[in-house]
Amino acid sequence: MTFEQQFNSFYPVLKGIAKRYSMTTDIPYEEYESSLCEEFYLKYEHFDPKIRDNFNAYMRVVVTQSASRVANRSERKFYDMAYFYEGEEDEELDNDTIGFDIVDDWNLEDYIVEKETKKTDDDKLQLIDALLKSTDSLTQRIIHQILDSGDVRPTAIGRAIGIHHQKVSRKLAYLSRNFNPKQFGEISDYLVS
Repeated sequence: MTFEQQFNSFYPVLKGIAKRYSMTTDIPYEEYESSLCEEFYLKYEHFDPKIRDNFNAYMRVVVTQSASRVANRSERKFYDMAYFYEGEEDEELDNDTIGFDIVDDWNLEDYIVEKETKKTDDDKLQLIDALLKSTDSLTQRIIHQILDSGDVRPTAIGRAIGIHHQKVSRKLAYLSRNFNPKQFGEISDYLVS
């Protein structure tokens, strides 16, 4: 079969893959179709009927991998943020009189304040490491048990480590004395997720 015949017979499969990926991402169908057709063209010559006997299976794998690469490219960030409006052009408007009224509810000041005060998981782990520097091994085991299990009840922690739950409570209370708001900031910033 010639290239054109192979392409025409495989094109419905290519369209199906492009549609499926386009529906699951915000990237337009045309972007996928273009990339997949190009990939088909590039990989067509690599098919060797002596090694592989099923051209459609070979091309399906090649085209699906290409669609995954398109979905993971950096352009996806653009398409995640952009909105596409099709068929909303007004032909009566002059190019000189086009005006846009953009309603902007986003506030830069609020965003910066929120970004600065909100602590990430890395910040929380750094705080835990800083607090654990001057503690004994039992307190460190208690904290690691909390991080590993996610259960913060003193009874469950004590049972897992093999100590009394009141000792767990005393160790955590003693550890809380190491927290310095001047050094680490407000504790509420670490508690808000």
